Amino acid sequence: MRIVLSGAKDDTAKVQLLLKVGNALKETSLDDMLLYSNQAMELAVKLNDKKGMAGAYRNIGVVHYTRAEYNLALKNYRKGLELNRELGDRQNEGAALCNIGAVYLDISYFNKAMENFNEAKAILQKIDYKPFLAKTITNIGALHLRKAEYSDAIDCYKQALELYTATDNKRGMADACNGLSLLYAKKHEYKMAEDAAIQALGYAGEVKYQGGINYAHRQLDEIRAVNNEKK
Repeated sequence: MRIVLSGAKDDTAKVQLLLKVGNALKETSLDDMLLYSNQAMELAVKLNDKKGMAGAYRNIGVVHYTRAEYNLALKNYRKGLELNRELGDRQNEGAALCNIGAVYLDISYFNKAMENFNEAKAILQKIDYKPFLAKTITNIGALHLRKAEYSDAIDCYKQALELYTATDNKRGMADACNGLSLLYAKKHEYKMAEDAAIQALGYAGEVKYQGGINYAHRQLDEIRAVNNEKK
């Protein structure tokens, strides 16, 4: 991808390619993700490419969010949101609102988080964009989990699992099942917790999703330890 980039013309296609390269580096190097996203921003501004600018704000926001630099994350997500609204890009408007909600969730501003999640959910349901709708509902579930509202959280994770299944997103399916496993364990429903963790392990294994595999194994170890104590 970087070889293709080196010979690319300075046009909107190159902006998108820079963003794609940046996204691909999220798991390995946030510094490089930020570098390519800033390059995309510079070129997008030069070309007055508002779609590219919105994408760059999103990528830069992701870097700051991952680093727990929440004020900078919010600043970039909001700028991207403004541009997506100006462009009438409902899909990315919904995604930006979900990302803003996630920042507020991390800093325990639960009302602001829910406000943004609900607005995102309404938009994403209207346009039937399942990938980010699933993520939004998962985040709402995480909010309920943080507030110890376990039954509401379970309902959300079940809805998210259906959406991830509809799009065959095995990573999302694994995360939803791991979330359900945690929630069932908190309600002392250990058989259901174990079943959900085993399901998560299967989905994660299919796509070699190591984070999901590791989490499921930890869940199973904890559940089985509790079961052994009961004997």
